[in-house]
Amino acid sequence: MQRSAPVPATFQGFSVKVDQSDITLTKKIGGEDIIISANVNHSVDTEYGAERGGDPGPAVNQGVNEPGEGMRSKPSFNVEIKKGNQSMYFNCSFILQLLV
Repeated sequence: MQRSAPVPATFQGFSVKVDQSDITLTKKIGGEDIIISANVNHSVDTEYGAERGGDPGPAVNQGVNEPGEGMRSKPSFNVEIKKGNQSMYFNCSFILQLLV
């Protein structure tokens, strides 16, 4: 689903670039460049409502959420920190927690 609100140009000091489903946040701190990138395709929680112990029901399947709640996207993301000709690269993802 695409919302009608525009994507902000900055977020907490990072510049934001969106190219379809690819999102890139960049920030320069001192002599280091920090680049966070993610692709949000297939990252929306399909188990929406499971944390409340129930079936999400037809309203969620139609894109309608309960008041005050939104869909949650938990994409894997990459963090790259560059300083001069050296780089550190991290691949990060959310851990699925099952409530029993």
